[in-house]
Amino acid sequence: METILVIDNEKEMQEMYEELLYLQGYRVISAYSGEEGLQKVEKYPIDLIILDMEMGAGMNGLQVIAALKKNKKKIPIIVATGKIGMEKDPEIALAGNVHRFMTKPFSLKELAETIRRILDAGKQQPADAVQTHAPQPQTSVHRNKTSSRLVKAGCVIEECIGKGGSGTVYKGSYLGTPVAIKVLRGDTLADQETLIRFQREAQILASIRHPNVIELLNTGKTAEGEHFIVMNFFPGRTVEAIIAQEQRLSQAESLSIITKAADGMAAAHRQKLVHRDLKPSNILYHRPTGEVKVIDFGISRRIAVDQTITQQGFVMGTPQYMSPEQCRADVVDQRCDIYALGACFYFMLVGKGPFDRRTVLETLMAQVYDSIRWPDLEPPISPVICQIIEKMTAKDTDDRYSSMEECRQVLEQAKTILENTR
Repeated sequence: METILVIDNEKEMQEMYEELLYLQGYRVISAYSGEEGLQKVEKYPIDLIILDMEMGAGMNGLQVIAALKKNKKKIPIIVATGKIGMEKDPEIALAGNVHRFMTKPFSLKELAETIRRILDAGKQQPADAVQTHAPQPQTSVHRNKTSSRLVKAGCVIEECIGKGGSGTVYKGSYLGTPVAIKVLRGDTLADQETLIRFQREAQILASIRHPNVIELLNTGKTAEGEHFIVMNFFPGRTVEAIIAQEQRLSQAESLSIITKAADGMAAAHRQKLVHRDLKPSNILYHRPTGEVKVIDFGISRRIAVDQTITQQGFVMGTPQYMSPEQCRADVVDQRCDIYALGACFYFMLVGKGPFDRRTVLETLMAQVYDSIRWPDLEPPISPVICQIIEKMTAKDTDDRYSSMEECRQVLEQAKTILENTR
C-alpha cells in the first residue's frame, strides 16, 4: 500500500484528502505544519506528498520544498494552494520533485488521477491490483458455470435483495457466514462524492461494534474495480416495509424498537458520529427475536467535522425525517439524530411521518415551523409517549434531550410506566 503524506493546516482539507485517498486504497499520514511534515518524512517511507503552500505560523510550503531539496529527499510533490500564480516562483520551478501545481478549489477526480499517474510513472507492476482495507480471500468476480450464483469478493452470492440509487445489495455467504454484500453500481464510479460516501460507510461501520448496528465484515475493491462492503446478514425487514403492510404498530412494540435503535445510535455518538439520515427504511426489525439494527451510514459524518465543513445552502437527508437545522442547511450535531428518531417513533404509532406534506418544500417548511399534531386513535397514544416524542422533535436543539443516551434512558423508563399501567 502506497503512503501519501498530506501537509495542510486545515482540518477540513485533511478530512477531504483522507476520505478520497482511503477510497483509492492509499495509506494517509497527516501533518498540520511544515515542521511536522518534515519529521514524518524522516520517520515514514513516503511515496508522495500533497503540500499546501500557506500554513499560517511556522514553515510555509516553499520552505518545506527547500528543506526537502537540501536533504536530497526526492519524494514527488503535488503543490496545492488557493493562491494564483505561485507556480511561477523560482523555488518551485527549480524543484525537480514538484510534479503538479493545483489551485484550490480543484476537482477530486483530477487529483485522484494525478496521484495515480505520478505514482505509476516509476512503477513496473500494473496499477490495477486489488485494493482492500481488510484481510480477505480472492476478490475475483466470475460466474460459476455449474450454478447461477456469483462469486464476488470471496462471497457466494445467492440473490439480489435490494437496489438503490448507487448500488445493489445481495444476500450470500462469506467464510460460511450469511452476509449481505453491498456493491457500488458501475456507472457511479466516476462520481467521487458517491465513492466517498460508499467508503465512508465502511469506515464508520468498522468503528462501531454494537448489537443494534449492522456489523461490517469486510470491504475493499476487486481487481475488476468494483467497490464492495460485506456485512452480517440480518433477516429482519425495514420498519417502513412493516408499516406499509400493517399500517401501525402497538405502543409497546414501537417503544421497544425505538429504544434499541437509540441504544445503537448512542454507541455511534460515543464515536463522535452522527447518522444524519435516520428513517424507517434505515431501521431493520426482526419480530421473532425482537432484534433491531440501524443501517446505511452513507452520509454520516464525524461531529467535529460537520462543525467545520457543512456547506451553507446544501441540504442533506430525507425531508420527512430531517431536523429543522438540516432543513435550513445549518451545522448539525447528534441532536439531529434524536429528532429523526422521534419522527420515526411517530411514524410507527400513526402510520405516517409527523410532518408529511404534499410536496418536498411544504414538508421542509413544516419541519421548521409546524407543531406536531396527534390524530384520534384507538387505543389512544399514552401521554407519556406523546411527551417523549414532542421533546425528541423539538424545533430548538436545546429543547431536545441533550444526548441519545439520555433519550434512551427516558425510553427505558417509559417501558416501565406502560407496563405498570396495563
